[in-house]
Parts: sequence; C-alpha cells; structure tokens
Amino acid sequence: MIGTFVTSFVAVGHGVAPIGFFLLMGWGFWTPILIVAWTAIGVLIAGCLIPGQKSWVFLLAGSILSSLVWVWFLLQSDSVLSTIIFSSHFLIVTAFLFRHLFVHRTK
Repeated sequence: MIGTFVTSFVAVGHGVAPIGFFLLMGWGFWTPILIVAWTAIGVLIAGCLIPGQKSWVFLLAGSILSSLVWVWFLLQSDSVLSTIIFSSHFLIVTAFLFRHLFVHRTK
C-alpha cells in the first residue's frame, strides 16, 4: 500500500508528479499534507510490525490517513480526472485492504 501511495500521480500546477516527489521535496504550501502523509506511512509500517490483534487498528488508521491525504491532494489538483486515473492502483489496493480489514475483523 505504501508503494502505491507514494507512486500515485497527482496532477498539480503545470504537470503530473508522484506523491513521493512531494514527500521528499516538502515545499511550504505542501507542509501540512506532508506531515499527515508521513504520519500515515509511519502508522502503516507500525501496523506491519506490531504482532497480534492490535495490528489491524494501525493498518486501518494508516489506510484512512493515507486516503485522506490522497483526497487532500485531489482537492488541490488541477485535473481531478487525471489524478483519479493515475492513482487507480492506490485506490484499488486501498479498497482491498479496507475489505480485508473489515472481513478479518468481523470473523
């Protein structure tokens, strides 16, 4: 999920750039988004490292945070449709992870 998140393309300004580019460059306008994005990545990694039943809480929180960051980027986008198209791999993985977390939790 982290890989699809950072490689999701966001159409902003004059072109298309991956979220990972913004994670590393960290321009002033993007700073609040970047803080939440790095937090989402950290929470997802923690969910993978924590054994047992508690891991699903971290994975769910990380998924929700990364989805919120994606929406935040989407709202800043000049081309909403291209952002959705270029980010489809992230959206598909996120949907499968949400499904897995909820099916696993209810069993």
